[in-house]
Amino acid sequence: MKRKNPMRHLQWPGFPCAVLLLLFLGLAGCGEREALYTPGIYEGEAEGYHSRILLQVEVDAYGILDIRILESEETPIILEAVESELLPRMIERNRPEVDVVSGATHTSESIRQAVAQALASARRKE
Repeated sequence: MKRKNPMRHLQWPGFPCAVLLLLFLGLAGCGEREALYTPGIYEGEAEGYHSRILLQVEVDAYGILDIRILESEETPIILEAVESELLPRMIERNRPEVDVVSGATHTSESIRQAVAQALASARRKE
């Protein structure tokens, strides 16, 4: 009984071309990314549960670098939870549309709104 060559798929004449095509397509997507924002620090504000929330969002051309709450009279424990959970998620995902903090829904929504406002100011105008 004749054994099949386990490397027979490599003997297909179009195989090298297919490999080169995949390599080319993969590298074609490695070009320079398009800038989303004008680098800088932008402010946003929204009405929280107990008070107005004022924050700063620092961006580079491609995303969020930092978010700092400047003014707020929200309940300290609620604000701490939002700062430690919500803000890092926004920075990591580069957008304000992230899940709210359980037990701090209104404050979370307000901060999301303020961050969205700051990012709208930072967005590049072409």
